[in-house]
Parts: sequence; C-alpha cells; structure tokens
Amino acid sequence: MKIKTDEIDDLLYWTLQQSWPVEQHLVDFASRKVGFVNNEGSCGVRYPGSGGCPRILPGQVAVHHWRQGEFLAVSEVAYLNVMTQFLRDRGEDDLANSLPVPESRRRERLVLDLAGAGTVSILVSYLKKQLGLLHSEMGMAGIKQAMMDDRLSNMPRYLMIEGFGFVEGFLPATCKELQDIISCYRNAFPDRVLTLCEDSPSGEGQSRR
Repeated sequence: MKIKTDEIDDLLYWTLQQSWPVEQHLVDFASRKVGFVNNEGSCGVRYPGSGGCPRILPGQVAVHHWRQGEFLAVSEVAYLNVMTQFLRDRGEDDLANSLPVPESRRRERLVLDLAGAGTVSILVSYLKKQLGLLHSEMGMAGIKQAMMDDRLSNMPRYLMIEGFGFVEGFLPATCKELQDIISCYRNAFPDRVLTLCEDSPSGEGQSRR
C-alpha cells in the first residue's frame, strides 16, 4: 500500500473524527491499549494481539485505511501525537493532557542481525520488515528518511545492530551508506541508544526473517 507521509496524519485524524460517542472514550481506549471500530464497522484502530492484523509489531497500531478498506500499521507514537492535536483542536486540553505521553509508547528494544544479508535487496527488505517501514519500494535513502520520522517507521528506544562485519565484507559501499545513516540517526536522537556489533552475540541469526 502506497501512502504519502502527510496522508498518514490525514488518515489518523479522519479516523478520530468518526462517530465515537465522546472524546473521553478515545483517551480511555488509548490509555488501555484497546482497539475500537465505529458503528458502521468502516474504520477503527487495532493493537498488537488483536485478530485480523497478525503483522502488527510491538509499538504499532493498525488503522483502517480510508481508501481500500485495509489496515495500515503505524507507530503508536505517531497515533498519539495526532490524537493530542485532534483533542486540542476541539478545545479538549484536559483530555489531551491525560493521554499517555507518546514517547512512553515507543517500543523498548530491538535486535537486528544483518549477518547473511548478502545483497542490497535482502538487507533493505530485512530493515523494512523489522523497523516497520511503510513504503513498499525504497532504497537506503528511503530507509534513512523513514528512520527519522515516526510516521514512517517504528523505531525503538534501544536498537542493537549485529552482524555489521558481514555487511562490511560483502557490501562495502552499502555498509558505508548505512554507517552514514546511523551517524545521522544518533545525532538526531541522542536520547536513544544504537549499538553496533561486528558479530552476532545474541544468536538472532537470519532464520527469523
């Protein structure tokens, strides 16, 4: 599913505008991580573990797509940011202030093992899947853009990238590009932790792809 960055905000805002009884319910749902659907069953939000959306990662919600009747997985951080603005636009500042702090819903930890990613396409596909990137077609430049934007990715508070030596040996040019991306990411988000390992100490391996 292709969607532009600004359309994600529109989709989230549109979903919140549907026929819910009161805004307090939206805050309650978000606080308890409970999914919901409108009276017509045409839009709503689902959390990980709910039926029908097995591909939702921790730290994501699935929002009913207003065009194709599908669900689009976005980070819960982005969802709460839009809900905060939605409530403030309606003059519900007290409700907005009672929402969970978006950053508190960022997924805590993720280990990526790049050992075995012997081609650029395999590497890109693996990063897209594990980081919850939305765009269906993107290279390393697109991955950088997505990692910097909570609307486009599902970045954790702590990220460990293993098997870096493998990529360095098989894909030296791509490895340099990835190092530049990591450097930019660290500079942009000094409060998050990103650790690089030459080998694969956790034993995650490539079998989970």
